[in-house]
Amino acid sequence: MLEEAVVADLSVSENRERVKALQPSTEDESPQATIQSITRRITQSKVWENPKKWKQVQTLLKKLEALVTDEKDFEQTNSQSESLGE
Repeated sequence: MLEEAVVADLSVSENRERVKALQPSTEDESPQATIQSITRRITQSKVWENPKKWKQVQTLLKKLEALVTDEKDFEQTNSQSESLGE
């Protein structure tokens, strides 16, 4: 692909489009597969070795944790309300 880009004198945006076309679409993946794929890519990239990127990842992880925690709290509140006959 690199050789093609050099030979065809492709612009950066054209290269990005080609790379994007080669990557699997996350729209076709199940939510579980998407999470597993992202987790695998984060682990493989060793993003924690770059302090700036790691800080961004930590921020996003905290947001995800808050979403999961909120969801659990919501489900617990609903199940408690149902069991109390509310």
